Amino acid sequence: MARRTTIKLLAKSLLCAVCGLAFTGCVDDKYDTDSIDLTMGLGSDGLGMTLGATEKIYLGDMLNVDEDDLWHVDGNNLFYLVQNGTTSFNYHVQDVTTKIDEAKLTPTVEVFNFDRTGFPVPVTLGAGNSLSQIPGFDLSKVEAKEDFNFSMSGIMGDIVSLKSIVPKESSSRFKLILEILSNSGTQDFYIKRIEGMKITFPDFIKSNELTGQTKTFDDLSPSAQTNRLELGTVSLDEVRLSEDELGMTIENEQIELAGEIKMEGKFDICTKRNVTLSTGSFINVRLTVALEGSAPENGKILVALDKVSGVYNPTVHVGDVAPFDIAEQLPDFLKDNSVKIDVANPTIKFNVDLSEVPMSFEFQGKMWGLDKNGQPTCETIYFPKQAAGHATLNKHDRSGVYFYQGSSPYDPDGVEAGANIYDVPNLSKLIDPIPENIKVDMPDGSVRIKQGELNTISLGRDYNAGIGYEIFLPFEFNSKLNILYRDTTDCMNDDLKDYQASGVTISAEAKNTVPLKLIAELKALDIWGNEIALATPAIGTIEAAPANNGEKISPFSVNVTFKQPSDLSRVDRFAFRVSAAADQPADETRKLTSEQYLQLSKILLRLNGQIIGDFN
Repeated sequence: MARRTTIKLLAKSLLCAVCGLAFTGCVDDKYDTDSIDLTMGLGSDGLGMTLGATEKIYLGDMLNVDEDDLWHVDGNNLFYLVQNGTTSFNYHVQDVTTKIDEAKLTPTVEVFNFDRTGFPVPVTLGAGNSLSQIPGFDLSKVEAKEDFNFSMSGIMGDIVSLKSIVPKESSSRFKLILEILSNSGTQDFYIKRIEGMKITFPDFIKSNELTGQTKTFDDLSPSAQTNRLELGTVSLDEVRLSEDELGMTIENEQIELAGEIKMEGKFDICTKRNVTLSTGSFINVRLTVALEGSAPENGKILVALDKVSGVYNPTVHVGDVAPFDIAEQLPDFLKDNSVKIDVANPTIKFNVDLSEVPMSFEFQGKMWGLDKNGQPTCETIYFPKQAAGHATLNKHDRSGVYFYQGSSPYDPDGVEAGANIYDVPNLSKLIDPIPENIKVDMPDGSVRIKQGELNTISLGRDYNAGIGYEIFLPFEFNSKLNILYRDTTDCMNDDLKDYQASGVTISAEAKNTVPLKLIAELKALDIWGNEIALATPAIGTIEAAPANNGEKISPFSVNVTFKQPSDLSRVDRFAFRVSAAADQPADETRKLTSEQYLQLSKILLRLNGQIIGDFN
């Protein structure tokens, strides 16, 4: 796509007179021109023509930024280049096997034991009679306790420590079932009343339905005559493996938590039919505490995990890292080998959406430029710099991460609040000289999960974070900036072939707010594109504008002097080479904005010396 630049329009306006001047003569056609010598001397002091002035030529109108994905103007009218790349970070944390005991709590001292009553003869209870009706029977409190352990196995090395687990909904409640045990016919009894029953769980069980660690039941009088009573459920909100800040360090790929569950209460048992109790008879209760979900295996129940909090160190895999393709998309005036971009604050921004990713990343990448032969054009640039360690991408965050050189990062949309920023002092070397492309590399091992940070994740799941990155080159430049434009005028031979002169002078008064010194060099070409040697170089200069969009008024003049006057008639077009260079002190920067302009007035075209028109 063709681009109009400041330099191009400058050169076009300077040469408009040459391009558009029609050096033609008029001859009365009733004479036989073959017998008339039409070679004429038109002046001995040169021939001049005043061509007026140009409008203000704004930089914003000269650069076709709207049609180019690389070349833009920000909200402050500052020109900048931008290029994009993409990659991804992904990792997998292995699953583990998690189990918890099924507890069966049976008091060692039975609710009723005939041998302890001291009765010498059997006792007969009628239907509907309760143990409390037996003379001397005390509705005494019974207690029971049982091991209640938790274990995790198959914990691989990418799990450094664990603090807690949260089960899935299917494994999130304990069922509490109370049953009657008797050697005198279990089916003959039912629970009539329960007083002051408490169930105390081990400390690692966390539930918002417990007071402290205890579930207390008010006095119960079941309406149904049942020997198996479901007391309800208790939620399992969390298993707290450790109170340490970062959890329990994993050893031997497993965790074992030893706990104890307790129950106590007073029970009155009632008969369904006539029952005779004698020596050896007993009646007891058993409380079963079992986690919902899988069926018990060897007294343990699998726990389905929803989330696990801990410290992890899985291997992070980096996706394909797309390079910055520079050369193919540069504006024409930046493509010459002599061009030097000396941007004051080049910036690389990582656009990260970790809002759904539960772990922060740390990384250190590297970049370097490559020429058209694939050879490096600069030293390796590390981001962040090696001495700074690793950069951080924060979990549950969408903030950008900036790497920059200068006083602060550049972002056309404004630097994001809360973003992590890192100074890279040699970042500008990536474009000095301008490479064909910029290679970005983040090999395996250069990206890792941030350590020393507690994270909550789902085990056995793949996590992926898409990363977009951009390089910004704002045209706030240092004193070494140098850019170049080359072009030619349109065909002029039909206008000049009948004339001879020692040279051509184009002069004007230039008003410039562009902070670049513009130097134009012209060369004359014949119809075959061969250069016509000039007596002296044809060079003209427009002075750079001062800082803060000030205006500089300076004279401009280009002299094209031929070795032979007849060389003018051979000219088909002028080739021009216009360089634009920074012209400020080394410790100052300047900006190129769309509001800067160049205006030429008092434009004068002059053919110099003896002018001859040969109209034969």
